[in-house]
Amino acid sequence: MKEHKLKLKKGPESSLVQQSQR
Repeated sequence: MKEHKLKLKKGPESSLVQQSQR
């Protein structure tokens, strides 16, 4: 249950991290 929330939070964050690395 907690992992599901972590994945959701990492979802949008992953996009931000990839854009920042670009």
